[in-house]
Amino acid sequence: MSKFIFLFLLFLSISFPVFSQTEQDSVVQLEAVEIESNSLEEKAAGFEVQKLDSLALASYQTSDLGRLLSFRTPIFLKFYSVSGLASPSFRGTSAGHTQVFWEGIPLNSPTLGQVDFSLFPIGLLDEVNVHYGAASLRYGEGGFGGGIALSHTPKNTEDKFSLNWIQSVGSFKTFKQILSSSYSISDAKRLHIKATSRLFYKSAKNNYPFNFGGETLRRNQAATKQKGIVQEFYFLPTTISRLSNHQFSFHFWAQDANRELPPPITVPTNEETQGDFSVRNLLSWKYKKRNLEISTKAGYLYDFLEYRNEISDIISKTKNQSYHFLSELKYAPHQKVLLQTGIRLREDIAEVDGYENAQTQSQQSIFASIEYSPFDFLQTTFLVRQVVLDNEFQSFSPSVGISFVKNNLEGKVNIARNFRAPTLNDRYWFPVGNPNLRNEEGWNGEFSAAYHLINNQKTKLSLSSLYFWAKMQDWILWSPAVAGYWRPENLRSVFSRGIESNLFFKKSIQHFHLETNISYTYTYSENLKPIRDLDESEGKQLIYTPFHQQKSFLYAAYKTQFFRVEQQFVGRRFTTTTNTEYLPSYFLVNASLGKTINYKKLNFVLELNCQNIFDFQYQSMAFYPMVGRNFEFVFRTRFNSK
Repeated sequence: MSKFIFLFLLFLSISFPVFSQTEQDSVVQLEAVEIESNSLEEKAAGFEVQKLDSLALASYQTSDLGRLLSFRTPIFLKFYSVSGLASPSFRGTSAGHTQVFWEGIPLNSPTLGQVDFSLFPIGLLDEVNVHYGAASLRYGEGGFGGGIALSHTPKNTEDKFSLNWIQSVGSFKTFKQILSSSYSISDAKRLHIKATSRLFYKSAKNNYPFNFGGETLRRNQAATKQKGIVQEFYFLPTTISRLSNHQFSFHFWAQDANRELPPPITVPTNEETQGDFSVRNLLSWKYKKRNLEISTKAGYLYDFLEYRNEISDIISKTKNQSYHFLSELKYAPHQKVLLQTGIRLREDIAEVDGYENAQTQSQQSIFASIEYSPFDFLQTTFLVRQVVLDNEFQSFSPSVGISFVKNNLEGKVNIARNFRAPTLNDRYWFPVGNPNLRNEEGWNGEFSAAYHLINNQKTKLSLSSLYFWAKMQDWILWSPAVAGYWRPENLRSVFSRGIESNLFFKKSIQHFHLETNISYTYTYSENLKPIRDLDESEGKQLIYTPFHQQKSFLYAAYKTQFFRVEQQFVGRRFTTTTNTEYLPSYFLVNASLGKTINYKKLNFVLELNCQNIFDFQYQSMAFYPMVGRNFEFVFRTRFNSK
């Protein structure tokens, strides 16, 4: 407790000089809005942040986060069949080394340390931003690969009411519905209220055919049902209100998923099912005036997972509750300087059938950063983060980033220290949990260069390339122990490095729009030391980490017609630590055709999607065949009131 008080006082000591300079704002009657926006905008100088645009999100509105990231980012996703778990391998790291944040709140399970990307429907999200490598340290620790930031935003339209209804029918009895509405109420003198409601439903039989051993078989026990709701309220006082500098919001997100877990094709049958239920609540307040911004968030997360195996007569339940409090301050004393500081408090309570008792975990952290631009062509970022976990100070985590821009050339370089604490399962799973595990620790960084060959309003052409690296010690592995048990230990040291290259082209001429992107990723994630005697994994590539990936997409629209095609090549992935066995590479192509129809206040979109056009037979994980050629018809309806 004393260490928590120390962190809180440190936060106040950092913030006090900033608060002491805000009194002069009371005499300012006219505010320069443009200057305010620019001075408080985070540049993340030296770090790579990819903001997936509205076109990418619209293309995957009936899909999930795993499919979106698989085709539109360098991240490799491991899919346990269509309805199963989707976990990332980001820059050659494990699933737990990718941190996921919702409105700044960490979503990674305190028990498993990861999230299932198949449980995040894109139709319930407004923004998806990918923070590569050290860039994720801005929101929290543990993201050696990077972080995914999810958010909801108020609709900036003049419509008092809008309604969107998306219906989808696909192969193998797949049905999806997304209903969203936005509405606003205004009191010209006091308050402007905006609200958004979203509903999502999906059901799929997933009884698709696949080839194995020269035979055509059909996938069974892979059905899934999923439903969710998101409700948002934004309270925005008018400019003449006494609270004109304040904003309030409330977010509610609930989801329920039930799915059959298909067995590997080497097992004739099973009766495994899994239910996932989650509730996320968030209250936030923001104060913004000229060069000062203060924000506070309080959140509550509830997650319940139930696994059933009828044949083995197993029922396993996991219940997690997490309480979050975040407070941050931004202050721009000058156009070239942005100061930030913040605290994060977190309390986790886990009730797991695999534990002897319910377990709790407390975490407090504080961060401070400065962004400084000494010249127009040079920007720098320096950030430090200190975490206290269960009253013990953890590794100090600093990061430094530098951006250089000259004419059409842009360069970035960064380096950071990071760590990831053992999960509650690692520490308390009975009887093999290991409370004495050390943190996974290491350094990571990157260097990138981008050249904008053409950059005007109608045409954009750019080429970029990036080198990344991460060296991690005390990587936690579950390995065979006594009596057939597996036990977590700090066994592995890993050096991951690689190249990410990208070519982007965009052209707009009157009624015609063309956009295309081609990317290539090389990843070498090497185990640096043997795990045990006679182990031959030293110097070998980590399992399920492809050396090569190549992805591209093309979008073309003429007046009300549009065409989209995307392609993905994934090289072979080793399935043994000695690199003696592997899954072959695969090549996927998806295509879409669509037309938009406008009638008065209504907007209709008809779209036909064909996925895996060439019916490529492949496995993302060994013995879990993926779906071949399949179709989806999407009908979108939008109503706007002026």
